[in-house]
Amino acid sequence: MITSVDLDHQALLGADRECIGHEKAGIMRAGRPVVLAEADPPASVLRHAYAIGAFAIRAGCDYRIERGAEHWHWLELNETLALPYPAMLAPAQIDNAAAAIAALRALELPVPIEAIVQGVAGMQLPGRLQRTVIAVKDGEAEVVLDVGHNPQAAAQIAQWLQRAPRRRTLAVFAALADKDIAGIVAPLKGEVAHWWLAGLRDHSERGLDAAVLATRVTSELTPSAVTQVNDVAQALRLACSALHHGERLLVFGSFFTVAAAMRALHHADLISAISQR
Repeated sequence: MITSVDLDHQALLGADRECIGHEKAGIMRAGRPVVLAEADPPASVLRHAYAIGAFAIRAGCDYRIERGAEHWHWLELNETLALPYPAMLAPAQIDNAAAAIAALRALELPVPIEAIVQGVAGMQLPGRLQRTVIAVKDGEAEVVLDVGHNPQAAAQIAQWLQRAPRRRTLAVFAALADKDIAGIVAPLKGEVAHWWLAGLRDHSERGLDAAVLATRVTSELTPSAVTQVNDVAQALRLACSALHHGERLLVFGSFFTVAAAMRALHHADLISAISQR
């Protein structure tokens, strides 16, 4: 299965979608099915499938999605499945679920519809819009953890924020040096009231410190919207202390960022300060 193809790891995979698509197409095998979850995949992906004789199953062509108010439908020729919306919150998760169903059917496994419903409705993954309620000085607030570390993932987070109940949102952001920092921040700048930029040098050789990270976001964020902090744990503590009842804190930018935040949230000192539950 190939889900979406977007810009990330360009130093290894290539500078554009066509190059990256060609690298991802290497998972295909002659005479075997490959599910393409993107309605408009790079030409390099399709070209490789045709060249080696892989059996391409394409979103929007061989199977389709129809969204309704309470349910969505997965459709292929002579088959329609009525399904609950995915428990995972990012807008792309319905496309991922649809591709997973297409893969199951391509394998011709005897999976009952009840199992598919249960999987779609119950699937959870730590670090993907993972939500935690914490106590703050005047009530409760929400902390949302996401490992998104490229512009595509940031756009998914932004779409979710736009659809979620509107509330003041703060952010803790830390990232690795080889990422498109401005491209990650851009989709979210209109959704976040204040940013705590944290360093990751203690967590990865590729981690940026807060001062360098700040120079990488100057094209997107005004200085008054930014606070520089040495590390994620400190940034999390300061951001949580600024939260009021009903507000939201988004922590994102890297797997390292979310891992450090999870450790901090379970640290005794921080729990005593913000009563995470």
